[in-house]
Amino acid sequence: MNKVVLAVGMLMIGLVVLFGLYLFLKGARNVRMAVASTRWPTTSGRVVSSETTRDASPDTRRSPSTVTFDTRTVIRYAVNGQDSTTGVLHFGQTLGSGDKSEAALQRLRYPAGKDVTVSYNPVSPSTAVMKPGLHAEAFWLPGAGLAFLLPAALCMFMLPGMLRSSTADDQAFANYVHTALETGRPN
Repeated sequence: MNKVVLAVGMLMIGLVVLFGLYLFLKGARNVRMAVASTRWPTTSGRVVSSETTRDASPDTRRSPSTVTFDTRTVIRYAVNGQDSTTGVLHFGQTLGSGDKSEAALQRLRYPAGKDVTVSYNPVSPSTAVMKPGLHAEAFWLPGAGLAFLLPAALCMFMLPGMLRSSTADDQAFANYVHTALETGRPN
């Protein structure tokens, strides 16, 4: 039975490690792109659309309803005669906020028809950003990845030892009970 518990435990921990690794690597890519974007060439672009959406989760017995607002801004730009669009204001930007004014402010800053400057990746011009550079939001994904990876790695190293010592303790207790029953039993 302990082998089954160990296998299931390691499988669950492995899934958490994979999820943490996915978040960490995706976040590390955002950080790398954000740093690199400061050296990218720029081109002019135009805001095609800027729309705010409202998403409400249902009210349940366990949690109250939550409302998030997301402003999706689409910018069209051209590099070497090739038209492209981007919706990335800066690397690491999060989608949605509980603050309606934040979404409205973004819509006001970037109304449809506004001319803007876009930094694009010279190797892959379809990757572009409006605000190049490293922003604090770029560290959320790597941080979330570490929040899953570190405890899972700790569990991965501790679980076999915990199961091994509990097995030895269980066997010692069983021997004690057996001995006590044998010595306490009248002949």
